[in-house]
Amino acid sequence: MSDTITGSQATEISLSSTQYADPVTVTGNFAVASGNAIVAPAVWTIDVAGSLVAPSGEGIVLYEGGQIDNSGLISGAFGAIQSTTGRAFGIQNNALATIVSSSSIAVKLSGDVTGSSLLNAGMITAGNGGIGLEIGAASAINLVGALIQGGSVGVELNNVAELTNLGTIDGATGILVPSGQNYVDIIQGGMVSASSGAAISFASGVAATPTDILTILPGATFDGLVYGGSVADLVFGGNVAGTFSDPSAEFLQFSTVSIAAGANWQFSGSSTILAPFVNDGTIVISSGTNLDFNTIASGTGIIDLAGGNVTFSNNVTSGMLIDFTGSGSNVVLNQAHPFSGTIGGFSAGDTIDITGYGQTQQVSGSVTGNVLTLNDGQTPYQITFSTAPGSLAVQAVSGTNPKTVEIVVPCFRQGTRLLTPDGLRLVETLCEGDHVITRTGDRHKIIWHGQRRVDCRRHRSPELVLPVLIEKDAFGSGQPCRDLYLSPDHAIWIDGYLIEIKKLINGLSIRQVSVPSVTYHHIELENHDVILAEMLPVETYLDCGNRNQFSDGINYITLFANFNPPFRDPVHVCAPVIDGGPHLARIRTVLQYRLVARGFRQIPGHFQVCVSGKALVPDSSAAPMSVYRLPHGTHRVAIISDVHP
Repeated sequence: MSDTITGSQATEISLSSTQYADPVTVTGNFAVASGNAIVAPAVWTIDVAGSLVAPSGEGIVLYEGGQIDNSGLISGAFGAIQSTTGRAFGIQNNALATIVSSSSIAVKLSGDVTGSSLLNAGMITAGNGGIGLEIGAASAINLVGALIQGGSVGVELNNVAELTNLGTIDGATGILVPSGQNYVDIIQGGMVSASSGAAISFASGVAATPTDILTILPGATFDGLVYGGSVADLVFGGNVAGTFSDPSAEFLQFSTVSIAAGANWQFSGSSTILAPFVNDGTIVISSGTNLDFNTIASGTGIIDLAGGNVTFSNNVTSGMLIDFTGSGSNVVLNQAHPFSGTIGGFSAGDTIDITGYGQTQQVSGSVTGNVLTLNDGQTPYQITFSTAPGSLAVQAVSGTNPKTVEIVVPCFRQGTRLLTPDGLRLVETLCEGDHVITRTGDRHKIIWHGQRRVDCRRHRSPELVLPVLIEKDAFGSGQPCRDLYLSPDHAIWIDGYLIEIKKLINGLSIRQVSVPSVTYHHIELENHDVILAEMLPVETYLDCGNRNQFSDGINYITLFANFNPPFRDPVHVCAPVIDGGPHLARIRTVLQYRLVARGFRQIPGHFQVCVSGKALVPDSSAAPMSVYRLPHGTHRVAIISDVHP
């Protein structure tokens, strides 16, 4: 059986089995002069299709629980709907339906956590000083297009409350979890707006187990800050890709921050994560984005470096993959904290910095399997790669305090011609199976050709990737036969040695040039060898089995990761590598003589050596050389040259 209440009513309706059948449908327009509109002493199901207005009382009071389905208007001065603690209830506010309190709480639900819920597709609103929704031991869902609004607080959550927001919640404070209220779970995928307070505020208190949790879904937006009160955990969830700008500026005082399994989030801007961080999903760090983990980073997820920068100022536990997928990406590690994660996809244009390492000693490196071990004579530092990283090395980055070492990759620039049995051919036209001519005149087959474009404008250290121009005839007649461009770390062959071209820069015949972007290529033969690029002997790619980042036109394949300068495995390298000493000095002198032969002339000049803005006086006992003794603790020196013809 069922019953219908229609017409108009000026006094409170008390539902009883002797007068009404359950369920009851209200189709009339009721405005009671005093008291409540409807009171249900027992369990009832109430469908509202008309209007219930209680200017001095409450709209509907459920003492023993029940169900309310509203398609009309429910309004009360002290509460539109109120339930009694410990009873199961269900409220559905349909699209275009309205629940209103003029000054108090529009909907107050204190029920049975196993069976009490609210589903809002319409509007729930409270006036000045009011609360739109207050729940405890219950769950609520605010659907897309729905609104919950309070003059004071949009939604207040008490013990064992669950809230899913896909619509809009608005108030002076958007969502409030008062002090001491625990086991609160918020899933936020809509809009939360605060006119004067916080968008979401977990008041500080005793942290429960499990703790309060705020889960952010893709599409969530906030007008106002979000506070965790040092008791709540922050989770980025969802099963579709999400984006968020500068999360550390929006989310404050959370106990932990995590990326849920299966979640994929792209962060932008500059953020510093202070709370312990767990990544079991994927974070995408795009170009122009800086993410600093000033905390322990753990989890089994992926940090996808798509051209951005990530800094780990604390430990990184095993299971985390740092995957270089975009050129110009950078990872900064701290020598004081172990890095137990894994590096993947490291290639041309990418860098790895290690701050504070090798303060007093030169750093050397060695590779065993997939592990690079750096050694400064005191404490080894290890980095694990997803595949064998190949030739690795280390170089101090100038002007850094504390000292920093960094990683880059050497290769040919697009447009470079290599000598083949058919003559000089552009490197970009060569394929696997084609042949090139080596320094000794032998034909050797190309077994792999990789390429990668680097955006130099967005690179954090452009000097590591900008090409080096070797002018025609710089090393003698026809060497090279026309201008040649190489990456800074690419080695050329001279007198039986391999020397990185950046070691021979003289600012004239060999100089680094500025370009907005550059495409680099690598050619691999069966063994590491010397081929002729524009008729200048240069090295080939050294096969180390790490090739899933450079494109071969079919797949994405990896160029072996090289540190700056590359540490070439002496077992597999085709010639000794030198980066200093008398051999390098002699070759630089020969290059200088060639400049003179081409018409350049040496001009004596005057220069000053300055420290902290003060010019130093040379040691007269060292004449004719100019020797300057640097004050203790000097970190930077300026050399000012004034050349006179």
